[in-house]
Amino acid sequence: MGCSSSTGGAAGELPTGPVKTVDPRLPFKTYRQLFSLKNHWKTVQRKMDATAVDAFISFFRKHPEHKALFDADWMKHVDDDNEEMIRESIAFENHAVAIWTVYDEVMEDLDGNVGGAIRTLHSTAKIHKNIDGFSSDFFKDFKGVFIDGVKNALGDRYTDAADENFQNFYAFQLKHLEAAFNK
Repeated sequence: MGCSSSTGGAAGELPTGPVKTVDPRLPFKTYRQLFSLKNHWKTVQRKMDATAVDAFISFFRKHPEHKALFDADWMKHVDDDNEEMIRESIAFENHAVAIWTVYDEVMEDLDGNVGGAIRTLHSTAKIHKNIDGFSSDFFKDFKGVFIDGVKNALGDRYTDAADENFQNFYAFQLKHLEAAFNK
């Protein structure tokens, strides 16, 4: 502690090196915001399956107009408001987790491979563009349940700063999803 060999220089001297910067394509002003976002995401990852299922159930309750996009057996249980049946559906869980996996892939690429994150979003939008009746409103409408899902997963750790970072993260995604979808 404090000796020149442990600090890399004379006592009291701060370590030197390149300051980490944020790719200008990202909506974060400082690297600290990105670092904090990714650290918070680790908690969400540990609860990914439950968070995804909860968010998807909430989504269909808040936005029933999107139910018509899904011709799946589990969808009738959303209409019946039979949450237990929905939660027991492996197909429902798989679909919900698949959506959250895209968020996870994008998150992983934000630090060092922003181009890869954008490509993931563009390919996701192109896949959804081929679904009859799908509109980019789905992406916009999902924002609230995404933010609520993250907030629930983080609990007390969801601060104003975390909210700002996740709002920015979703805005980044939405920008690229819509750009590719409307292309």
